Amino acid sequence: MEIKHNKKRNTAFLYEVLIREMTKSTMQEDKKRTKYIASVLKEHFGKNSSLGAELNLYRTLCESKELNHIDAEKLLYEVYRTYIGLNHGDIYNQQSTVINKINKNLGKESFDNFVPNYKQVATINYILK
Repeated sequence: MEIKHNKKRNTAFLYEVLIREMTKSTMQEDKKRTKYIASVLKEHFGKNSSLGAELNLYRTLCESKELNHIDAEKLLYEVYRTYIGLNHGDIYNQQSTVINKINKNLGKESFDNFVPNYKQVATINYILK
């Protein structure tokens, strides 16, 4: 059974797309594009943003290594408890805004960027949803 996943509604994936686009624009010395992407990242993934809060939960799970079964279960419980307390309407709206900015200003092909940990962030997205 294959699980369907809308990668554009995955906060960690959106963040990675922007980071990869910023890396490309930096390498190409496209300062205007780099500055634009940096502003999108700061506005939508900053410390006080809904997407930033959700991204931190993804990072917590991605960066947790070699936990015993009990600690892993506790961590997952705490992450999920925090996740359900987030403003999901705001997250959806912010994701829509970021998707729109990527499509209109960076190009739809940005979503074709290779994200090495895509399977991991897709799994986390599935677990949290």
